[in-house]
Amino acid sequence: MNNFLRNASLLLTVAGMLFLIGTNLAFAQREPRPKPEPLAAWQTDINRFERELRRVVAEAQVPERNALERRLQNESGGVEVITDGYGGVVDFNAAKGTVQYVANEMVKGKPVEWEFELAKEAKQSYDKSITLIPKLSANANSKNDETVVPLLIGIRVKELKSGPFKAGDRVKLTAAIDDLSRFRKKYHLATGLAAIYYLDDAPTTIFELRLENADITSAKPTK
Repeated sequence: MNNFLRNASLLLTVAGMLFLIGTNLAFAQREPRPKPEPLAAWQTDINRFERELRRVVAEAQVPERNALERRLQNESGGVEVITDGYGGVVDFNAAKGTVQYVANEMVKGKPVEWEFELAKEAKQSYDKSITLIPKLSANANSKNDETVVPLLIGIRVKELKSGPFKAGDRVKLTAAIDDLSRFRKKYHLATGLAAIYYLDDAPTTIFELRLENADITSAKPTK
C-alpha cells in the first residue's frame, strides 16, 4: 500500500511538472517576438554612408601627427603605418572623440544592405581578397564641388567566391561590420571600418571598410 501511494505521488508530481512545462512553452510561443531594429538610412544607402563619414570627419577630432608618431615608437601603442613610404596611420586604440572612435561606434556590429555601381574593376588579389570601389553620387560628396574625392576609398572583402566584376557593374552587398577596436595591430588581418590618417596626397582622413565575409551579387542596372 505504501509503495502504491509513493508511486501515485510520484506520478502526480511528474504530471504536474509536465503541465507546467507545457504551459510555459505555450506562453512562450504566444509571446510576440521583438521586432528587429529598423535600419538607419546609411545602412541601406551607401551615399548616405558617405555623408555620415563626412559628418564624422567634420565633427570629431583627428589625433595630432606628433602624438601618433610617439605612439608608433611603443609596441603597445596600438598604432600602425599601413603603407610603405606613403604614410597612412591607423589607430586601433582610438581615444573617445576621435574620428576612428566615433566612426567605429557608429558602425560596429551593424548590418548593411547596399546596392551600388563599381567605379573600377574588382577581381581577386593574390591573397583571395577583393576590393570594391563604389561609384558614389556627386551630391553625396559635396553640395558644391562634384570633383571631391569620396572618403570611402574602398570595401575590401577578405575572401569572396563571386566575381570578378567590371567597372560599371552594379552589385548588391549584404554584410555585417566588425568592431575594429578588437584588433591591436596587423592591419592586413583586421576587419571593420578603418580611418586612415595622414596618408600622402589625401587632403583629409579617409576610410577603408574591411569585411571578413559578404554576400555580393549582381544587381540590375538602373535606368
